Amino acid sequence: MKKSFSLALAAIVFPVVTLASFGDTTTYIGSLVYGDGGFRTDAYFDFPEDIIADGAGNFYVTDTFNGVIRKIDANGIVSTVVGQGGYGDVNGSATTSKFAHPSAVAVDDSGNVYIADAGNGKIKKFSGGRVTTLKSDLDRPEGLFIRNNKLYVTDYGTGKLYSMSLDGSNLQTITGSLNGPKKLYVRTTGDYAYITNAGNYTVVRVKLSGGSISVVAGTAGTAGKSNGSCSVSGFKNLWGLTVIEGASLDEDDIYVTDGTGDPGNNVDRDLQIQNTADAGKIRVIDINGSDVPVDDGSTDDDDDGGVIVTSEACETYLFAKDSETRPINYPNSITRYGDNLYVAVTGISEILRYTIGDATNMESFAGHDRFHNRNGKNGLPGRPKDLVITQDKKNIYYTENNKVKFISTSDRSIRALVGSTVDNYQRNDDKAWTGTDGRFSDALSLGLSKNEDKLYVVDRNNNRIREVDIQRKAVSYFTGAGEVNVGGGYDNGYQEGSACPNQFGLGRKNCAYFSRPGGIVVDGSGKYAYVADTGNEVIRRVTLTGSKQGQTKLIAGSPTESGFKDGTKTAAEFNVPIALTIDSADNYLYVADRDNHAIRKVRISDGKVTTVTGNPSTPGYLDGRLEDAYLNYPVEVYYNRGNIYFSESGTQRVRVVDMADDAVKLV
Repeated sequence: MKKSFSLALAAIVFPVVTLASFGDTTTYIGSLVYGDGGFRTDAYFDFPEDIIADGAGNFYVTDTFNGVIRKIDANGIVSTVVGQGGYGDVNGSATTSKFAHPSAVAVDDSGNVYIADAGNGKIKKFSGGRVTTLKSDLDRPEGLFIRNNKLYVTDYGTGKLYSMSLDGSNLQTITGSLNGPKKLYVRTTGDYAYITNAGNYTVVRVKLSGGSISVVAGTAGTAGKSNGSCSVSGFKNLWGLTVIEGASLDEDDIYVTDGTGDPGNNVDRDLQIQNTADAGKIRVIDINGSDVPVDDGSTDDDDDGGVIVTSEACETYLFAKDSETRPINYPNSITRYGDNLYVAVTGISEILRYTIGDATNMESFAGHDRFHNRNGKNGLPGRPKDLVITQDKKNIYYTENNKVKFISTSDRSIRALVGSTVDNYQRNDDKAWTGTDGRFSDALSLGLSKNEDKLYVVDRNNNRIREVDIQRKAVSYFTGAGEVNVGGGYDNGYQEGSACPNQFGLGRKNCAYFSRPGGIVVDGSGKYAYVADTGNEVIRRVTLTGSKQGQTKLIAGSPTESGFKDGTKTAAEFNVPIALTIDSADNYLYVADRDNHAIRKVRISDGKVTTVTGNPSTPGYLDGRLEDAYLNYPVEVYYNRGNIYFSESGTQRVRVVDMADDAVKLV
């Protein structure tokens, strides 16, 4: 069964095959930004990385993956301040400007808005209805703070702390000796800044005159999760911080967000979260050891909210942690307003509010459901990733946010099939779990069976292929073994073999092992599915029917070896093969070889790999003859009527390989 092509983010769009005019694009269903004009808890956000408050009680949020800056006014009404949405680098009006992964926001006393446009490496300012650029040539700026008419910037990639005037003049480098700085707070006296120095697992204090750095808490170079003495306490994924200032430096209390993920590998190249199963915490650093209300003062994770802990030296304590009732999943920015703390919890795309004096007093302040999640007519898909369409075009099945849903084309209504927002994997995986009891961890792609009664889903972070019975709305194990709920960088191993349900160890004999697989496609016979085993750098076949159901076979690629080589079977090499499609005769596969910036062709009969277009040595954007074209991180690919359509995360474009003209063209 062939896939229909879409470029999907927060809405499903059809850029090619359903329109008379080539290249015209229309939104079929959904909306990129939703909730403007409504109350804060009814709005949707997508991976909000920063939140701040102004003096009037208005909150500003970087709606990062939607590419806009949102405002929650003092009455709780949400609006979009600036940004068209999507991804780009356009300075213009409030509704025409585009950003690439805006990660921080600041607002001055005049209401001007400053944006850390991380993906573009720029600091931008929205003033007088227009966006301008204050500073370029940065490497992932993550933090902004305004104090005494100065703008302070942390640049994650270079380890620098900058200051500048609010018009962009008087740029100064305060220090270049930080290691992966994220968020910051500048004291009201303007003499010191506190920074989450994430690359070194420490919270540091920087003297703004001279740039000297001192460690406040954490063990430099060593990740951990322990509380206790500041000098030996451990952090794993520092991000946000805010400060309750005392009369002197030694009387400051610092609140930070911390998680279990790797601070350098939170977002994949195509802006997909690699591991959202992040057991987050809010920690408090009590510099002088005065009374601080926390969950508890022990080094374990027991939750005894509201305990008052007293000590006489700098200590780190747990303020709040992730739990079923308090989901601090992938916590990011934290800010204080009045007697409350506000935390941007990116993993669930909500803003949580905590009372400073009582950590058990928590509520969802804004956002809900982690990305869009509304069924029925006028439904809202929540970051859809892949889709297939039935032959009669009555139903569109798609994956979103650890769920599988479908759209009835007769009335464009969305209906749930199976899955839950929660990242998980039910250990008794040989059982068919129905409805919301079925769990995935990044349901990335899917294929439709020949009889259109089953879906085969790549459960990426669970290293497995799952089967969905459409009529029963049930998901069950199909093939794969090894660890579950993993993130980027985890090696689950490579092995051809058969289905091995309930095998969670590595290297079990005769079991098939995938490592964070990507795309899947079912051939026309319905007997086989082909899988891009991304982490293992190979293309594999999975038998779907008969006595060998669930058995795998290597088609092409050198297992666990990344590179760029044409050749047959193991003589060929890929570098992050992320998606694939099949031709109408079931003779060839076409692969989006992402980090080689190329489209590759695989002859199924013997595994011979050739390059259609692109080259790893020349990433970029250039249309033209196949041998001359430049590609930039192709992430989806679709074969239709002899042509190969593909989308690129590097250029945010949809392009086509026109086989009749031997050329790459913009769609």
